[in-house]
Parts: sequence; C-alpha cells; structure tokens
Amino acid sequence: MNSPSSFFDTTPMDTVWFLIIGGPSLLLFFLLMLLYGRAARNLQRLEAISRSPVLSHFSETVTGAGLSTISLSLRE
Repeated sequence: MNSPSSFFDTTPMDTVWFLIIGGPSLLLFFLLMLLYGRAARNLQRLEAISRSPVLSHFSETVTGAGLSTISLSLRE
C-alpha cells in the first residue's frame, strides 16, 4: 500500500473522537424524536377533538333534517 504511515496513526484516534461525540449526539436525537412524536400525536388528537363539533354541525346542516329546516325558513 502506498499510504503514508501517518494516516494509519491518526485514523484510530479520529474514530474514538467520532464515537465520543457521535454516540451522545445520536442518543440525544433519538430522545428528541420520541418527545416530538408524543407531542405531535397529542396535538393532532386535540385538533381533531376541537374540530369535531363544527364538522358534525355542518354535516347535519347539509344532510338530513337540517337542510329541510333551512329551506323552509328561507321560504317564509
């Protein structure tokens, strides 16, 4: 091999530094991912709950007895 010997002397130390910095960083990002996943799920659930009465009222108005009530009131 035509590589200088200094390459082989520094590579193991660089790997150690990568593991020292990369390991905790990977753990931190994993924990943040778990925390964000829970928060996003709860936010989506709250949004669906708050939107539910509006959508049910609208669907009752457009379909079913609500439409006939609106059309009767418009004729008067």
